[in-house]
Amino acid sequence: MQTGSPGSAVSGWIVPILMFGNAATMGLSGLAIGKPQKRFYYLAAAVLAVNVVLTVTDEFGIFDLVTLVIDLVLLGILIATLRMFHARKT
Repeated sequence: MQTGSPGSAVSGWIVPILMFGNAATMGLSGLAIGKPQKRFYYLAAAVLAVNVVLTVTDEFGIFDLVTLVIDLVLLGILIATLRMFHARKT
C-alpha cells in the first residue's frame, strides 16, 4: 500500500539532489571567489540572490530566518566589496 501522492517518491529524490547541487555551487563559489576573475564574483552573487528568493518564497520558519540572515549578510559583503573586486586585474 502506497502512502502519499504518486509524485512524492520522485520529489523525495529531487529535493535532496537540488540541495546538494546548491551546496556544491556555494562551495565552488567560495573557493573560486579568491581568483581574480569577475565571473566568480557574479556566480557567488547569483547563488546568494537565488537562495534569498527561494528562502522567502517557501514556507518560513526559524531555520529559514537563519538561512536568510546568513545569505543577506554574505550578499551585503559581496556588494560592499564590489568596487574592490572590480579594481583587480582580470
